[in-house]
Amino acid sequence: MDMTFDAHERQILKQAWDILAPRVESWLGTKIDDEDEKEDQKIVDAIPAHEPRLYWKDFIDPVKQILAAAPGHRLTVDQVHRAVEQQLSPRMTARDRKMLSSGIVRWKTFVNQVGVELRKQRYLDPNEDRGVWRVL
Repeated sequence: MDMTFDAHERQILKQAWDILAPRVESWLGTKIDDEDEKEDQKIVDAIPAHEPRLYWKDFIDPVKQILAAAPGHRLTVDQVHRAVEQQLSPRMTARDRKMLSSGIVRWKTFVNQVGVELRKQRYLDPNEDRGVWRVL
């Protein structure tokens, strides 16, 4: 089991602990003192952070910018993929470039998810040909 967390995940764990600590104290029948908290912080600090990664929402603005700059605000999905890769390549990690069991690279699935979301939001033309994205 991979027990590495990025900064955001570590923050969520800390917030969860802050919420749960009073309940744990209640169950234990004792107060968790500062020494306990210092010891807990040492444990949290010892959890290795993994490299920052991109999330699908990180692709929304780049996709919108790429489509806005395209002639007729229209591109094929392959053209969008190439442009996104060129723009975000410096930020992509090995995890982002990993081939998934579906046979698609992780970051491309994120771009595809952005396309689905932008269609739902009526940003992209839902009547456009399959594999073509055009801004309404």
